[in-house]
Amino acid sequence: MKLLYYSLIALAGELAFVGNLALAGPSTCWFQQTTGARRSPASYCDVQRVGQPGELVYRLVTDGITRTIYLEHGGYAEVFLNGKRYKPRWRYDNQGDIMLTFPDGSWFAFRIP
Repeated sequence: MKLLYYSLIALAGELAFVGNLALAGPSTCWFQQTTGARRSPASYCDVQRVGQPGELVYRLVTDGITRTIYLEHGGYAEVFLNGKRYKPRWRYDNQGDIMLTFPDGSWFAFRIP
């Protein structure tokens, strides 16, 4: 009986870990690539949660462009795109989407599926 109990606990732990990595799916993104430009229409993007449990790390793919996004505590983030590292600020907007604002005033937002 004890062995069955520990096996179930181990299996539940593995499923929880895999579940954190498996969050992926079609979603919506918005981009304002230049300061002062109008907000672009919503775009299709594929959002996948990657990294370890408890981390807020996402891989966002839209129009063949891949961004890896690390959301840090305190509203800071790191975005890796085409081998470059960017340091925007992030927050949840009033619809619950994640919005990243860059020092030059450009921004993008995405919805978690």
